[in-house]
Amino acid sequence: MPSVCRYCGAELSGAPDFCASCGQPLPAPDTEVATSAAQPEVRVDPSVLAPRSPADESVAEKTVIPAVESQPGVAALRYAGFWRRFAAYFVDSILLFGVAVFLAVLFLLIRVLSTGQTLQPDPASLEQQLQTIALPLEIAHALLVWLYFALMESSSRQATLGKLLIGLVVTDLAGQRISFWRATGRHLGKFFALNFLTSFLWLSSYIRQPWQYALIALLVLLGLFALVLAGLTEKKQALHDLLADTLVLRRRS
Repeated sequence: MPSVCRYCGAELSGAPDFCASCGQPLPAPDTEVATSAAQPEVRVDPSVLAPRSPADESVAEKTVIPAVESQPGVAALRYAGFWRRFAAYFVDSILLFGVAVFLAVLFLLIRVLSTGQTLQPDPASLEQQLQTIALPLEIAHALLVWLYFALMESSSRQATLGKLLIGLVVTDLAGQRISFWRATGRHLGKFFALNFLTSFLWLSSYIRQPWQYALIALLVLLGLFALVLAGLTEKKQALHDLLADTLVLRRRS
């Protein structure tokens, strides 16, 4: 490609020191190449240098990543103490006792109708008839009690009838609704604690040796400790709450 004058654009022949057309001195070719290599062309986007308008500032503020918010409601948890929980369970116990009486009458009627016998008014005969239905009655009652607590505490109300009356709810550690199976685990823990506490009632007929008294006393103490923890721990959790990672809270008014 022929070279041209950088000043007037006239075509140059060879490598002259001056332009024959305009008379301007011409730089050596090596110097021009070195200068162009030493000073590379820099292209700047004009929008970068342009002043920012107030609208651009507001858009930039809106695009800032928001900070992570803390979980709502956790700081406002109000733990239910031992006596509130005891009052709620007392109400539930009265209701469940009524259910047990209804089941006993129902099972007796079914047995009488199926065997053709009649109910005897004397206590000895009635006790004998009750013994014949004792096992199925206990199984049916245990299943109903389990479903009552597990279904009610995992429902949208998160409470049994007794807890609703006292104003309590059962939640997980974040104050949220628990699942049916977590409510089941919580009920089983409470079931064993209560049975330990009342072991002297259902094991008294088997006591024959001193060590058996000691064993029953130990079971009673374990059951009592598991329940009284609801009044001793920071979050008012009984042992079954600690095992199931649950809380009993006072309902917000």
